Amino acid sequence: MNFGSFQDLLARLDYVASSDSGRPLAILCGSGITVPSVPSVNKIIKSIRDSFQAQDQIDLDVRLQAYKTDAEKYQEAFRFLSLRRPPEQRDRVIALSTLAAYKGTVQERSHTSPADLADFESHIDKWSMPKGVEALGRVWAGLPRPLRGPVITTNFDPLCEVAVRKAGGNVTPLVISDDSTFLGTISAIDHPVVLHIHGYWRESNTLSMNAQLTLERPAVAASIRELLRKYTFLVVGYAGWADVITQEMSLMIKEQRSSELDVLWCSYENEDTFVSQRQADPTFTEIFRAPGNVVFYESVDANVLFPEMEKRLGDKLIHADGRRQVGGRGTLLGWSEITGTTSDIGSPKESALSFFDGRLPAWHDAANHYVPKRDIVPSVVNYLRSCIRKGMSSLTSVLGPAGEGKSTALMQVALELKKSHPDLQVLYQEDTGFGGVQEILALPAAQPYLLVIDDAYGYVERLRQLAQTLNQTGRENVHVLLSCRDSDWRVAGGVSFLWHKHLAYKSFPLRGMSRPDAAAIVQSWESIGPRALGQLTSVPTGEERIAALVQASFDSRFKGEGAFLGALLLTRMGTRLGSHIQDLLDRTSDHAVGENGVTLLEVLATIALPHAAGVYDLNFELLAEAVGILPSTLHADVLPALGEEAALSYSDQRITIRHRLIAELICELSPAAGIDLTRVARQLVGTAVKQSERGGFTPGLMNIAYLSRSLTDHDLSIAAAEAAVTASPNRLTYRTTLAAALRKSGNLLRAVEVGEESLRLIPTAVDGHSARAVFTEWGVAEGLRGNWEANLVLAATALADAHILGALEKSTGASLSCLILALKKLVERDASSIYGRALAAAIWVADRQDDLDYRSAWLHEAKAVAALVSSGVCDESTYKRDLGAAVNRAKSTIEEVLPSSIPIREYKFNELFSLQPSRKLKYAG
Repeated sequence: MNFGSFQDLLARLDYVASSDSGRPLAILCGSGITVPSVPSVNKIIKSIRDSFQAQDQIDLDVRLQAYKTDAEKYQEAFRFLSLRRPPEQRDRVIALSTLAAYKGTVQERSHTSPADLADFESHIDKWSMPKGVEALGRVWAGLPRPLRGPVITTNFDPLCEVAVRKAGGNVTPLVISDDSTFLGTISAIDHPVVLHIHGYWRESNTLSMNAQLTLERPAVAASIRELLRKYTFLVVGYAGWADVITQEMSLMIKEQRSSELDVLWCSYENEDTFVSQRQADPTFTEIFRAPGNVVFYESVDANVLFPEMEKRLGDKLIHADGRRQVGGRGTLLGWSEITGTTSDIGSPKESALSFFDGRLPAWHDAANHYVPKRDIVPSVVNYLRSCIRKGMSSLTSVLGPAGEGKSTALMQVALELKKSHPDLQVLYQEDTGFGGVQEILALPAAQPYLLVIDDAYGYVERLRQLAQTLNQTGRENVHVLLSCRDSDWRVAGGVSFLWHKHLAYKSFPLRGMSRPDAAAIVQSWESIGPRALGQLTSVPTGEERIAALVQASFDSRFKGEGAFLGALLLTRMGTRLGSHIQDLLDRTSDHAVGENGVTLLEVLATIALPHAAGVYDLNFELLAEAVGILPSTLHADVLPALGEEAALSYSDQRITIRHRLIAELICELSPAAGIDLTRVARQLVGTAVKQSERGGFTPGLMNIAYLSRSLTDHDLSIAAAEAAVTASPNRLTYRTTLAAALRKSGNLLRAVEVGEESLRLIPTAVDGHSARAVFTEWGVAEGLRGNWEANLVLAATALADAHILGALEKSTGASLSCLILALKKLVERDASSIYGRALAAAIWVADRQDDLDYRSAWLHEAKAVAALVSSGVCDESTYKRDLGAAVNRAKSTIEEVLPSSIPIREYKFNELFSLQPSRKLKYAG
């Protein structure tokens, strides 16, 4: 294979460090760099073996004999441990192995709490480490950001972080033991990042077994792929197990994308040994096929390499003169420290323009003077300054609809506070998990902390625990600043919890465009020039431009979402917005992703369709399966590409278009670009139904499964409902949704046929308890066809006593309105006293609803008709009699519609009277 020598490697690294190299340098390292400070693989295997009794040791020895390499034996030892001991035992082995490098006093090594481990980590002078790791810490602490990427390690220990801190540098550990993206975090941080790709020695899961290492982690894989494209990777002390890193490298080569790689792989062994040990490994079979892009160097010792790098890079290293950094208890795993300075990414003007076009906000936007501070920022800053000055702990929320600039305001507040309080430690939670409440309490009490959480709805329970614990312990100066969609915060329970009983609490609403916001934005646009002003260049004065921007925020299309972003788009682009979106469609129509020829445009349309209908529950897994691509392809090739187009907004498990207005335009224009939206609707809904059948009920997934109810286009609504029925033909609610879509489109005959088909399924349906809605929807369709007797019978069936049909209270309002309208029509056609008394009885039952809306025209008319034809007084006994008589009268004039399997031969309405008043009555049609 013609491995390079150590001198070849040094020459290559000299070029990487030059300004002409093109790529910064990232490190990928494994356990080879920390031996002997941290025990070797064989010593950890022995530690695991020693933890067992004699018979277990014999069993373990037998199993280990089946494996040849140390790496395989290591993984099998952990698998054996997991089969015969609880997870805590695995964590203890990891912690004790790591503590072998700690020279401080550890009194009870078998009972070390997370707080103890964090405390040990903070004593940076008590850790012993190989001279190679110490040199790596000095290099990474001093290397300028343009030359420095992340350190990615498969190790659990904190030695790389400790080494950077000992050299006076600041460092952020990122821990990824599940599946989450970390690109945004890395790009937001100026100082060194150490990324633990398999977990950490404390407060984290650790991945040690083959089954764990080979788990599909699409978000992690996509992030790794992006790093492989962006950096020159120096691989040192890494065995190349079949984990997410080597798998992604191998996959890129297999996909003929080796030209995107620049990997310098250092082997401690010579060429013959390295190749012979890996030639049967299918992963390395691919990696060996990329000469020139994956280059191997033999006989490289990390303890020689990194000190030599330090010498050669001496003139480029910039070390701080201040005190050395304290680690461990001063930082939180899964959180990024924001130092108050952010890298300038490109031109500030160009960056601001892309921000105003709708790009997702980043920390550099919060520091960009061309992106004005939101009007709300000084109020939040002043409130938090008061809390910090008083020393009290606090929780502050910025709540509002999507597209209102909450994330930007959040970052602006954090940077402003950091500027005025240099001792304030700002920690930003992104996509790597909240961590433990106890770890937050273990932070040194000598300084104030600001914990910044964007899109915080997923952490309400943890925040409750934190608030209660802060109150119970009396801990001061821990401040939480969060943002969230107000609807998400409400659903997650954030509104109902009494935060102010536990700590200082204030919520700041953010909705729409204030005049100060508009004035600051217009001033910024004017300073950038015509490209920023867009169509506002035709507006002569600044005051008129401000007024136009404020007025745009009141557009009726922004009633529930994004008045701020919508106003920016409308005023700058105006009538050009359509052509702007058309350009987006043109750019994405020929960009294929995945192996089945799916284009970015098809993915974009799939994301836009539910968003345009006001449904915000599309997740990554559902999207990938619906369009037929791998989750890793979605994360690696789709999200970054569409994110650069300022088209997407995504976090956690939700993905939407940046604004509903954009989503609507994509749906409006994509058919002309060759996108069949009915096919998109079928694929999306059908996939959601299948996933729900496989994995169980989740509210978000169900909102996509019932997308038909939110689609106003009749063809799309019918296509979505048909897809749900096809995917789950035995579920009545999907059939009811289809019947409603057909009725609204005017296809009443087919809507009735769906009702008849559903009727035959009721005894065997998976949701037979939802049968009442079948009769209501069928009755509405019959009524619209003029078959009012059938309407009455079907509505009465939905309201009659019959436990087999499910809970009555779920459909009372719609069924009762359907019944009243049928009786009104029958009275108008046949002034029979039977129907008149029944109408009065139905109105009497409806009056028991607390929130009855008498402003509804149809209900007002029905009450008037009832008053004319019936003067009797209704009570509990007469309403049952009168309703039953009217239903029997209607049944006598029509053919039998109910099969014998539905046990309603005599219509009784005892349950109807016993219901609690509950809901506003609305006409079901």
